[in-house]
Amino acid sequence: MLYAAVAVIFNEENKVLIVKRSKAVETFKGYWCFPGGGADEGETSEECAIRETYEETKLKLNPSTLIYFYTVTKDRDKDIYFYIATSWKGKVEIDWESSDYQWIEASKLKDVKFLPTPIIVFNLLEEWVRQNKM
Repeated sequence: MLYAAVAVIFNEENKVLIVKRSKAVETFKGYWCFPGGGADEGETSEECAIRETYEETKLKLNPSTLIYFYTVTKDRDKDIYFYIATSWKGKVEIDWESSDYQWIEASKLKDVKFLPTPIIVFNLLEEWVRQNKM
């Protein structure tokens, strides 16, 4: 069952976009995370990642270039889908859910106060960077 989807957005310098959760959100205030969130009814995981990214950052992702790379199962029936995005348009403009954003090297994701995420996600992203130098 679809629960949420996130986009790991890379820029031309191979850095990843992360956003810092604001004091206005209910959970994990002050934690960094990838843009994303809960799915609307009938929405595919790709559609969810694209919509949530736009709502949170105003970046428009190119759906034909999204790369699925991992699923985290939270509880028994809640899946979180992770996508890599290297093609997007726009300038980052964060919404109320975030208080800040930054572009960071994938190898440094483990060093920030990040929303609880399995370490394999960070390891896969580091490997993806090694194999896909832009």
